[in-house]
Amino acid sequence: MKIDKYKLADEIRLSYLKHGNDSWVSIAQDVIDNLTPKRTKTFMFKNSIYTDFDNVVKWFKEHPKIAKRFSGVDVHFYIEAVCDWNDKQQKPTLRSNIGWVKTIKQFMTTDLLDNKMRMIKRVKKTTNYTPGNY
Repeated sequence: MKIDKYKLADEIRLSYLKHGNDSWVSIAQDVIDNLTPKRTKTFMFKNSIYTDFDNVVKWFKEHPKIAKRFSGVDVHFYIEAVCDWNDKQQKPTLRSNIGWVKTIKQFMTTDLLDNKMRMIKRVKKTTNYTPGNY
């Protein structure tokens, strides 16, 4: 892991101000804690915020290039597909929220490449004519 020397100096200075001359061990531990990347929480898909259709649509709206490529796709189908896939595994996959939305996107991409994309079925509005009303 590459550490920026200026960021390291700032962390040492802030930790020194916090602890004073108490202990260099405390200062070193603070610096290590602040510079190590934090792990994001992982969980099963059914506990993700992206099991909700509105959250998936909101994510796609925030990423217009991706949304354009997948316009007209049956998002409910892909949410269910990922949920079923995760439930069927003997050892369920654990991912972060962003990991789960990218999994949904990957399912869509795979189907797009295989020409099996599941699209929303649009119903044409037809006028019902009853006999004698011509």
